[in-house]
Order: sequence, then C-alpha cells, then structure tokens
Amino acid sequence: MTSVTASRETRTSSGALAWAAVLLAVGPARAQPGAPAWLEGTHPAGWNRPGAGVPEAPPPAGDLPDVARCRNASARPPGDAVERLVAASGWTLFGAAQEAGGARMVSACTSVDGMCRPLGYQVFVFVDGRFAGTLSPRPMDARGDGSATAQRFLSPVSVVAEFSRYAPSDPLCCPSRFATVSYELRRTARGPVLVPTHVTTAASGRAGAPR
Repeated sequence: MTSVTASRETRTSSGALAWAAVLLAVGPARAQPGAPAWLEGTHPAGWNRPGAGVPEAPPPAGDLPDVARCRNASARPPGDAVERLVAASGWTLFGAAQEAGGARMVSACTSVDGMCRPLGYQVFVFVDGRFAGTLSPRPMDARGDGSATAQRFLSPVSVVAEFSRYAPSDPLCCPSRFATVSYELRRTARGPVLVPTHVTTAASGRAGAPR
C-alpha cells in the first residue's frame, strides 16, 4: 500500500475545531437511534483489526454532500493516496486532516442534513499510509448520541476524541455529557491498529444543558 509521509511534529488543524462547532450548531437534525453501548463502560472492547481495509460507506441517509446548498461547506475531494483510499470506499471527505509523525487522521461522511451537517460519518486513522482503524465502531450522525465532536493527536501514537452523550430530555444543541476516549496506535506484524483504551464521561457544563 502506498505510504504517505507526514510531518514529524504534532499538528491540530483549526479547521477541525471549526467543524466541531458545526456539528453542534443550533437547528434541526436527525438523532441517531440507539445508545452507543461502547461508550458506557470505562474500558471499551476494541473493534479495529490490524490488516483490515477501509470499511465501505453505508447508504446515504440524507442529501449527498455535494448538494447545491452545501457546496460552500467543508466537503472536499481527496488530496493524497490515503484520502483516495477513503474516497474509493464510498466516503466524502470533509474538514481538515490532522497529522502527527507518520500518523494521519481524516473525517468523511456519506450525506448531509438540512444544515449541511454530516450524516453517516467516520474518522479514519492511518499510520505510514496503512489503515489503522476508526474512532467509532459505527458511522455517526451530527448531534446524535455518541457522535464525535472533536479529536486530536497527543503524539504520533496517542489519540484523544470527544463524543456527545445525550439524555432523552437534552436539546439537540446541548448534550448534557461528553465522553472522552483515549486511544493507542500500536504496530503489529500484520499492520498498525488503533486501540481504544479508556473512556471518561463527565457533565458538559453547557449553558441550558440539563443537569
């Protein structure tokens, strides 16, 4: 598989942080059914496997990302070999990639809602051009329970991500809790693998959020 050379210094894109605000922006959205059980404990079981390929995108659940009203949003074409692997599996890239050493993290979706927020999205992690896994065991919807709102590298072998946790009475703008997940990037004989190691859940402290 083609390798991609990345910067040796950890870099977090301001574009990724701006997109986190879009994921929680006020406006109607389709909630994802079912509680994400993998976030309920403190030590989640892993779902990524070394040597696996990029998962195929699920069928679109809303408008396609290139719908006319969303053409000025952050959906974008693939820019390198890693991103072409994601696009070849049916995903549309959005937001800015993040890099740390030889590790790279990109986000992609299958469709968008009425406010151009991503539906059926995932965050993919690669090491030296080889797929290491996804941040979630299943695709996510913006402002659904268990949706990733921010993620970053702490080092070339460490990732942290934040996921919204909604109670039934929470408004869609304001999840009452967030789960922070820590991951390790491990190298194996079959290839790199992204392993979730710990989940910490805390009240969001957002104004208007139920306590």
